[in-house]
Amino acid sequence: MEQADIETQESVIRVVSPTDVQFKLDDQDKEEVVVNLTSPEALCLDTAAFVGVTISFLMLLVIAFITIIFLWLRIRAIDRKNLL
Repeated sequence: MEQADIETQESVIRVVSPTDVQFKLDDQDKEEVVVNLTSPEALCLDTAAFVGVTISFLMLLVIAFITIIFLWLRIRAIDRKNLL
C-alpha cells in the first residue's frame, strides 16, 4: 500500500490509495497543478457559506418585495383620496 502526502495551503492530506483522489499520483518529484486557483474562473466556496449567502440574498429580496408592496398600497390610497 502506497502513501503520499499532498500539501495544501491549510493542511496536509494523507492519500492511502490512488483511488482516494481523482488524479494520478506521480512517482517522480515533479510538480503537478491539480486545481488552478489563479484563473478567474476558479471559485472554491464552502457549502455553509454558499447556503448563508443564498439565504441572505433571498431575505433581502423578500424584504424589498414587502417594502415595494407597502409603498404601492400607500400611494394607491393617497391617489384615491385626491380623486374624491
